[in-house]
Amino acid sequence: MKDMHLNLITEEEHIRTNPLGRATYAEHIARYSWACRYAKGLTLDLGCGCGYGSFLMSFIADKVIGIDYEDIAIETANEHFKRPNIEYKLQDLEDFNEKEYDFFAMLECLEHVEDPIFVLTDVKRKLKTGGRGIISLPVNNKDPHHKMVLRSPAKAIRFMDPFFEKIQIYFQISNMIIPVTSNEILMRLYPSYVLFLVTKEDKQ
Repeated sequence: MKDMHLNLITEEEHIRTNPLGRATYAEHIARYSWACRYAKGLTLDLGCGCGYGSFLMSFIADKVIGIDYEDIAIETANEHFKRPNIEYKLQDLEDFNEKEYDFFAMLECLEHVEDPIFVLTDVKRKLKTGGRGIISLPVNNKDPHHKMVLRSPAKAIRFMDPFFEKIQIYFQISNMIIPVTSNEILMRLYPSYVLFLVTKEDKQ
């Protein structure tokens, strides 16, 4: 679960008064605001935390299902970020039940799971053909809660490359999200996160 998500509810004063808290919060909101461009139909928020990302996407998608493995996260989401078209579920990402969804957001999530390769393979298998998703991976973040540390943007890109037929790459620097359209961007900019807009295409 994203610690910062709970901070939105339990430590508002910290975020309001602490520059680091405000900066991290801005990065979180930037990622979910970007995801709102693509949310549609049945949307999954995988690793939803306290639910504010699900809440934002629910204004765009027909239905949002937020999934997290921590009961306090789901309780907080149901208390503070509930809407009629949102359902929150206490499930593990290695064994969630939803299928045939149109879009998924997996933000600040994959680095926390025990088996990211299995999770990505399963997420793609259950996604509709033509469906899309957004995945974030932190770069060289030595958070002790992370199971996977990718030391450079290039390593994050190489890790993601085998999983989807179509991948568009973006860098996040502060609250800016920049498309990686050239090697010059790849070589000269160093992001805090690499974001991937992925599409499951029909294999002919």
